[in-house]
Amino acid sequence: MLEFGTVMQKLDTGIKRGYKVKTRKGREVIVSGDHPFLTPNGWKKVNEGLSVGERVATPNKLMNNGTEVLPKEEVELLALMIADGYCGNGLSYTKKDKEMISVMRSICKSYGTDIVKTSECSWRILCPGTHGITEVLRRYGLFGKRSWEKKIPESIFRATKELQRRFIELLFSGDGWVLSDEVGYSSSSEELVRGISSLLLFFGINSSMYSKNTSFTYKGERRKGRPAYFLLVTRENSVKFMEEFNLTEAKHRDIFSWKKTGRTYYDNIKISEETTSKIMDAYKGRHKEINKLINKPIYSGRRGTVVPKSFTVKGFTSEKYRKIYEATGIEELKAISSEDLYFDEIVSIEDVGNRHMYDIEVSNGHNFVANDILVHNTQCLVDMCLHWTIRLHKRVLLFSLEMTKADILEVIIAKVMGIPQFTVKDFCKTKDGSKVFHEVTDKIGKYLYVIDKNSIGINDIDKYIQ
Repeated sequence: MLEFGTVMQKLDTGIKRGYKVKTRKGREVIVSGDHPFLTPNGWKKVNEGLSVGERVATPNKLMNNGTEVLPKEEVELLALMIADGYCGNGLSYTKKDKEMISVMRSICKSYGTDIVKTSECSWRILCPGTHGITEVLRRYGLFGKRSWEKKIPESIFRATKELQRRFIELLFSGDGWVLSDEVGYSSSSEELVRGISSLLLFFGINSSMYSKNTSFTYKGERRKGRPAYFLLVTRENSVKFMEEFNLTEAKHRDIFSWKKTGRTYYDNIKISEETTSKIMDAYKGRHKEINKLINKPIYSGRRGTVVPKSFTVKGFTSEKYRKIYEATGIEELKAISSEDLYFDEIVSIEDVGNRHMYDIEVSNGHNFVANDILVHNTQCLVDMCLHWTIRLHKRVLLFSLEMTKADILEVIIAKVMGIPQFTVKDFCKTKDGSKVFHEVTDKIGKYLYVIDKNSIGINDIDKYIQ
């Protein structure tokens, strides 16, 4: 279950080879090769076979803990100017919709000014009151920003849910669209679109993002334009959106009509053969029960239980896994059956060269959400162990199911020597490196004991303690 936590500290893990992992819904994060992702079959690292086509955990919703109370007219002004406003000198607003123009006029009057029409759909904010409006835009970092530089101010993410709702309503009423089975938003600002996607997660609405190259003609010459970024809310999430937000009348369409077509959407997750075997063992002799849960025939034949390919080839939806988990309690199904998580498919893993990497220590565990992807603070415990062993000379027993003992020693040597982690193996092959390696391992070996396997019994632990 996802919950709020506190960032305790930021840890510098040095220069490492970076990899950009991108999912089908457009989420992306840059991590080191030894960074694990949560898959339907457990944690898996980039450098240990995580590949395109596999699924990784992302939040399906985020808890909304916003408490910051902002003036409503400021929130409305920000939404309108981000969507359709010019935020430089000579503030202006571009819109035809009478309802939106009425909202902008009302905001301007609260600052002692008004808007005047300069063309069919362009409005200029009159000078006497622009000082107050300009100050608001400056305070939230929006003044002077061009369309491709706009982003959602941090204060909006900390605001109360009612203010966030109003912000989203005006944002989509201004620059969004509504069709029969989707809600969308487009902008030349990638950061803005990603921010909207994150904000929608506070309302339990999952969205997808993609980009498209654009071009334009100038004096008869075809030129390359700035990329356009799109956000789409589809399927059951589009229904959630229209139930949650009240857009202007001009944006409303019968978005619920797609439900009448009888179309059904499946988003299946494949599981391992080991987990499948556990499910079969749990329902041994009770095939009728699981048949009702998954709506697939499982029966006993001459050669044993006959399992449909759906289990290992196609998989099932998280809803079906949730029913099996509730009935059996099989631990491997806990994550994929969670309503808080959505397992998104990896579409690319790109080597982005050497990057300076950081880790974050959080107050309530070792997982956190970064760029709307569930990540693991892999080396946080290693840093603490380094502090306790080398500096304080305390004995430490470390359980690590993500990093092997060799990985941990590699991190420690990199930190002690102040060199990038990916150069440690080559460094240890040199005469000086080999000497340092033995000195560090001998020193660490007196205090640090590592268990890097999950099949360990109480007697094995007792040996380490003794």
